[in-house]
Amino acid sequence: MESESTSQPEKDGSITTRFLQLDDLHAADELRRAEGWNQTLTDWRRLIEHQVNGCFAAESDNRVVGTVTTTVHGGKVAWIGMMLVHRDYRRRGIGTRLMQASLGYLDSIGVSCVKLDATPAGRPVYLQLGFQPQSVLHRWYRPGVHEAWTASGETVNWKRDFAVDIRLFGANRSVWCQSLSRGSNVVWERDKEHVLGVGMVRPGSQASYIGPIVAHHDEAGCRIADKLSQQVGAAFWDIPDDNLAACAIAESLGFERVRELYRMWRGDPVPERPMMQFAITGPETG
Repeated sequence: MESESTSQPEKDGSITTRFLQLDDLHAADELRRAEGWNQTLTDWRRLIEHQVNGCFAAESDNRVVGTVTTTVHGGKVAWIGMMLVHRDYRRRGIGTRLMQASLGYLDSIGVSCVKLDATPAGRPVYLQLGFQPQSVLHRWYRPGVHEAWTASGETVNWKRDFAVDIRLFGANRSVWCQSLSRGSNVVWERDKEHVLGVGMVRPGSQASYIGPIVAHHDEAGCRIADKLSQQVGAAFWDIPDDNLAACAIAESLGFERVRELYRMWRGDPVPERPMMQFAITGPETG
């Protein structure tokens, strides 16, 4: 996490690129709402507080018309997310400028691998920016009653209790996962001596969001997913296609595939083990 600093705007006609700040929460969330995404104001706040110099806004006439966020994991891998441009301001190069700002920031702090989870529409754009395909995920959805609920407040010492995640994910994301756990309900699988897996579910604006879930083996991952799904009604769940056990349990629990996502990378490749990732933390952060 970084300390606050003052942004240095970049101007291009009527468009200014600057740091995205906590004062922009509601404006940024209006862009999110217009696209029908599932994040909340809490998600925006968490992203900005985690990377205060790595989230950017495009502004026109004192109005936020575009956003992008970065989330750095262990100084080695970073995720780009929340790429949003107001419909009235598209095809003016705003998205490209926001991507350049985020990539420039990540280069400046020495991040060697940058990843993102792209929609089919965004995939060609990111290919042009030098990103390469890595794998495919799908968003799964189960309809139901979506009610407001309060997280349990249990926190996770991710680095201590599930250090194997560094090998599964390819980087140390313990700070981010501990932050997520403060707004989530947490489920563990343990034997007498070891943590076998852990998963979380958190509130969303349209439906609860299941993830992350990581586990040493299929049985533990599926038990965690089953327990989490019983805590909520309507829910989204993003699963790597390579994890066949997770896809099978999702279908058995009443979830259906609704959207394809493409995991892409740029820089030095960092291997992952998606077969042990039963749910990602979110397309905006991996």
